Amino acid sequence: MLKIKKITLIYTNICNISCRHCFWGKTTKPNRLSNVLMDSILSSCAENGIGSICISGGEPMLFFDEFKGIIEKHKSSFQTVGICSNGFWGDTQEKAEYYMASFKQIGMNLIELSYDVFHAEFISISAIINIINAAKRFEIEVQIIVCAIKNEYLAIVGKLSRLIPLKNITIQHVGRFGNAINITENLKIACNVKICNQFLSHPSIDYEGRVYYCCGAYVTEKENSNFLFERFNKSTLTKLAANDSLYQSFKNIWDENCKHADNYQSLCEYCKACLLLTRIV
Repeated sequence: MLKIKKITLIYTNICNISCRHCFWGKTTKPNRLSNVLMDSILSSCAENGIGSICISGGEPMLFFDEFKGIIEKHKSSFQTVGICSNGFWGDTQEKAEYYMASFKQIGMNLIELSYDVFHAEFISISAIINIINAAKRFEIEVQIIVCAIKNEYLAIVGKLSRLIPLKNITIQHVGRFGNAINITENLKIACNVKICNQFLSHPSIDYEGRVYYCCGAYVTEKENSNFLFERFNKSTLTKLAANDSLYQSFKNIWDENCKHADNYQSLCEYCKACLLLTRIV
């Protein structure tokens, strides 16, 4: 049986900023995960031995007070409990330390910060530095996700790598989804971009209970997504883990055709092409 290593909960499609590269684009129907559904999902994750969860969005920290009790209830069930955020709440050192203390109390031990030239148009790097410093005090791991165009990411990575290990900074491609459709620059870059291996081992569940094979940009297509598995129910994760044949077929096609991956604008697009081929062969 396939081992699901991590589940990402797409808690909301609501965000306090509108980055030029965001794959969500303009939110026409704001929504967020109910506490009842979140509690049920986390219970199922624990029952299925999933060791890591991440709360993502949108910007989930807009609703931290609403879901922190659910996280605390399940804190002993997971090795890693993280949240992905743009870091707007780190605008002062006091606020950064307040939230890190709160994370520690409810059992969260990882903060993933999205920061790059796009986020920098809204969020000062000083907010990110405040969070990194506060996280060190409370022994919470920090990872930085940097979406890159050409070499514009180098200055930001240079500054952040003085504060956290370089291995904790992940460089990602920008794909032409959502707002990024309007970016005129060439999005293909030559850098050490992380090769995505999330298919089936890192599924996601959105705020309406839709379960996807991964947490990539195609979750924004909802019911029309080729990556949609089903609506969440108590047996969903067990059925998802039983997809060994789909995973192996996908992996074989990925490996056989990876030399052609550069023909695609992003790894998400290449991944979709591989998934569609599994339904043909």
